[in-house]
Amino acid sequence: MELTQLTIRAQDLVLSKKELLEMLKCSASTLHKVIHRDDFPKPFRVADAINSTALWRLEDVQAWLKKRAENPIY
Repeated sequence: MELTQLTIRAQDLVLSKKELLEMLKCSASTLHKVIHRDDFPKPFRVADAINSTALWRLEDVQAWLKKRAENPIY
């Protein structure tokens, strides 16, 4: 059996809710408010028969952070 090389691109990396909390350095309640903003990237869901997990693309979150840094909301 031949092994193939795995290529991981930045746009393929995803963040869990826990990782998003760490990245944004905020509380769970603040994250909940941020997630429900119209301009925050929408998550996608990965599910099995029992559980469903929300994940965010790293590239989308980084673009949102960059946009927010350029146009802060007060």
